[in-house]
Amino acid sequence: MSSFDNNFEGKRVFVSGGSKGIGLACAKRFAAAGAKVFLSSSNEERLAGAASGLSVLGAPECGFHASDLRTLEGCETAANEFLAKWGGCDIFVHSAGATKGGIFPAQPDEEMLEGFALKFHAGVRLARFLWPSLKENNGNVIKRPQHN
Repeated sequence: MSSFDNNFEGKRVFVSGGSKGIGLACAKRFAAAGAKVFLSSSNEERLAGAASGLSVLGAPECGFHASDLRTLEGCETAANEFLAKWGGCDIFVHSAGATKGGIFPAQPDEEMLEGFALKFHAGVRLARFLWPSLKENNGNVIKRPQHN
């Protein structure tokens, strides 16, 4: 058993990009360690499936909200849903973002802007919305590493 296990009982965790990949893997670890986990991404069907899977792992509570995190409104509604559900945030994991493949010089500007909106702007916006609660709870922000 690692030092990560069972150290998060009762903690309220918000995971952006939590319906698949690294975000879901992080959510599973927190759920197995007793945290209440809230998932956010754009696909409601995948979110519902991921949340039910977290319940099986022993998460005391799970929640989710589907919205377009590339937008200010999407970030605000996701953060508000989370805070309304549990009244505060202890940990924010920002894992939203996918990189489209291709040849860099030929990549359309729209694709670069879309990726930047999700990886950077969403992280900053969500952190700003969750910051007062994170500060009050002596919380943490975790940004997943980017892989090349």
